[in-house]
Amino acid sequence: MRENLPNTVMLRDPGEFARYVFGCEYDVTHFSFVSDDVALLQWRHSEDACVSTPNINIFVGAFTTARARLKLYDLMDRLGDRLLYSDTDSVIFVTKDGDWEPPLGPYLGDLTDELDSGDFITEFCSSGPKTYGYRTANGRVCMKAKGVTLNTVNAKLIRLETLVDLVSDYITDRTSAKHILAHADNIVRDKKRLSLKNKTAVKRFKVVYNKRVLLKDYTTIPYGY
Repeated sequence: MRENLPNTVMLRDPGEFARYVFGCEYDVTHFSFVSDDVALLQWRHSEDACVSTPNINIFVGAFTTARARLKLYDLMDRLGDRLLYSDTDSVIFVTKDGDWEPPLGPYLGDLTDELDSGDFITEFCSSGPKTYGYRTANGRVCMKAKGVTLNTVNAKLIRLETLVDLVSDYITDRTSAKHILAHADNIVRDKKRLSLKNKTAVKRFKVVYNKRVLLKDYTTIPYGY
C-alpha cells in the first residue's frame, strides 16, 4: 500500500539537517542546497519507523483487482477470435447480427459503449499495448499512442493511415526499423532552483509487440501454442 510517501522540507538549522540525514527514523532520498544557508531535503520514514494505517484491508484490494481480471478473461473467452484488442477494463471486438455481445449497464462494474448511439467501428489497427486507432461509420477517428502526447504536430505524424503502414511493414519484416519520430514536451523539475521548465525530447514510435505470437494473417496465438 502507498502509505510511506515522500516528504520535502526546507532546513536552515544544521542540527535538524543532521537529524534527518543520520537519524534512524528517516530515509533521505535527495538533498540539495538552494542557497548558502538553506537545504532542500526529501525523505521517507524508515521501515522500522513507518506505522501502517490500521483501517486498510489489503485483501479487499487484492480481491477487487483479481476479480476484475477474471471478469475480463471471461469476456475474452466468450468473444474468442472475434476479439481485436483488450486492456485492463475494455475490449474491442468484431460483431455481426446474431453474435453474442457483452451486456451493458449504468452501474459500477458494468460495461458501457464508448461510441455514440448507433455508431460502430469500420476500421481498426493496433501496434501494441495502449496503442491503437479506429475509424467509425460516422467518420470519427480515435488515436491512442502509448507514451506520446498527440498534440497538433504529433497528430499529423501518427495517424490511422501511418499506423496501418507500420503494422503492415512489421508483418512483412519483423526486423523492420521503420518508425515515426514524435516530439514530446516534458515538464522537468529543477529541484535546486525550485522551478519547472519544458524539455523537448524525441520519441521513436514503432511497433512493439511481444505479448503473443503474431502470424502473417494478422492473427495471434499464445506462446507455446
